[in-house]
Amino acid sequence: MIVVACIGLFNSYIVINIGMQAFVATFGVSTLMVGICKFLTGGGQYYSTSWPSGFSILGQGFVLGIIPVSVILLALCTIIAFVFMEKTKTGRYIYAVGANPVAAQHVGINIRRNRRIAFVVCSMFAGFAGIIQASMLSNVTPSMGDSNFLPAMSTCMLGATFLRPGVFNILGTILGSILLAVISNGLTMVGASFFLKDIIQGAVLIFAVGFVAVIRHKR
Repeated sequence: MIVVACIGLFNSYIVINIGMQAFVATFGVSTLMVGICKFLTGGGQYYSTSWPSGFSILGQGFVLGIIPVSVILLALCTIIAFVFMEKTKTGRYIYAVGANPVAAQHVGINIRRNRRIAFVVCSMFAGFAGIIQASMLSNVTPSMGDSNFLPAMSTCMLGATFLRPGVFNILGTILGSILLAVISNGLTMVGASFFLKDIIQGAVLIFAVGFVAVIRHKR
């Protein structure tokens, strides 16, 4: 978690201090980190045989034999993120900076500080998600999260169509992730063609981005 927090700080530096476009910067740093991981590991796959026995509980354990531990962790992360964004001054400042940085600066909000906090918090949540996925799979590879890029983008954009249209929000993102998970699992259960999942995810992303763009244009 300390490492991913430092990566978030590095992302914030090249975006805020150097002025690089955020999407390009984070994508470039992501590719750089994958390359470093491949160098350190030789591109190999590491299994859970040498990990602490309790580590598998995070992704594979159940509470009372019914509720997956990963679901409980998702609920806790959702509550923490919701309280942080909706109930704290810093969270409201981040919303303001994201909506209109010029206006936020004019009312005295520290733009750089709040953007940096957003980068670090986002990076730490992503790192924690990687830990949970490693626990679920009982192994790790340098490119383990590559397949999550498009679903993550689709989820965030789809989340901005729920509850508060045109605004990225925690509860909307959770609803979007549940919807995409239901669609993905449903396609698997009915034996749909392997390419149909990508087609639907791409269509959802195009729809969500278009919807958000139209909403913001009207405003």
